[in-house]
Amino acid sequence: MSSAKVKTYQFVCGTGRCGSKALRYLLMLQRSTIMLHSGCPLGWNGTTNGAAGALVAKLANLGADRVGDIAPWYLPYVNALVGSLSAKVVCLQRSKVDTVNSLMRQPVDHCSLVPEIGTEPTEDDQGLLPKFPGSRLEAAEAYYDSYYAAAAAWVLEYPSSFMLFPVSALDTEEGQREILDFFGYPRDRQRLGTARPEFTRYSCRLFGA
Repeated sequence: MSSAKVKTYQFVCGTGRCGSKALRYLLMLQRSTIMLHSGCPLGWNGTTNGAAGALVAKLANLGADRVGDIAPWYLPYVNALVGSLSAKVVCLQRSKVDTVNSLMRQPVDHCSLVPEIGTEPTEDDQGLLPKFPGSRLEAAEAYYDSYYAAAAAWVLEYPSSFMLFPVSALDTEEGQREILDFFGYPRDRQRLGTARPEFTRYSCRLFGA
């Protein structure tokens, strides 16, 4: 009989440019936790086509009790993550203005149905996020609106398994604890984050042992 411990699965999603790297830093401070970042690309259509098995196999080989991944494309897969893996999923939200401005500064346009020459995603990245018509700005705004409308619907459907947090939650002790509480980390074992140069835009400033 195998004595292997059952993994606890946890995921983070958000549009991108929303503080997910800072949240990964906070989660990686916790005991026996490994979180990948964009570790298992999935197409946006929400159809696993065997990808779920590859994801589970990759996570199962990680040497920690709590494992997961952080990426925008998990939003359409909440049904599968909750239903098949009993996972908990946190969605981070930054303000629309800040998110769209940040997306516009990126060299690659992941949101436009017809991106400008020189800003096209690679073939491998083409299907990771939804595409929208109009200018690059209009596409980025439509992406943001549709993303968080879908996230709000998941909160209603899975209130104990899917939660939406503002990125500002990472700026306070109580905000960080609320996220860790949701994932199921006991309060007396929670480790809080502190500022690091790469996370100054998102704070994570409350480091503790």
